[in-house]
Amino acid sequence: MNIQANSEPTPSEPPPSDRPQLDAERLFVIEPGLLQASRLGLYPPDDVQVVLNVSDIPNEFVAGHKLVAIVQLPLADHEFPGVEWLELVVDMLSRFRRRNFSVVVHCDMAESRSSLVILGYFMRERAFSLEEALADLRTKNPHADPNHRFLDGLEKYEEFLSRG
Repeated sequence: MNIQANSEPTPSEPPPSDRPQLDAERLFVIEPGLLQASRLGLYPPDDVQVVLNVSDIPNEFVAGHKLVAIVQLPLADHEFPGVEWLELVVDMLSRFRRRNFSVVVHCDMAESRSSLVILGYFMRERAFSLEEALADLRTKNPHADPNHRFLDGLEKYEEFLSRG
């Protein structure tokens, strides 16, 4: 896990007009303050304060962005990382959101890995079943498609949450 943090949160400023816009190819507003994206370009989306990257490729932002934290949690797209890992990431996301930070969760295509995290978040924070969480996420991101191993893992996470 790699976390970079600035000591003081600063309000997001609009990009200079000469700054190239190289943000994500796919960018979805999941709820106010929570976004899902494919691989980000040189700049995070405007008004984002926290980047949660579950891709195996680190972000390479240029200097000058106004972020509170960049969290890199490389995740292979072929194996569920475990209930403990998911609970840790959901807890992190929940804490950022409770502090009213705007968060973008991203992977390479905004389909599988970032969906795993957001589904776990919905299941815990909204008390959704896996089925409800997936249906809701797909209304905001029609590309959301966690692989079968992630879906099996999310079923285990649902059992974990039901045990309290």
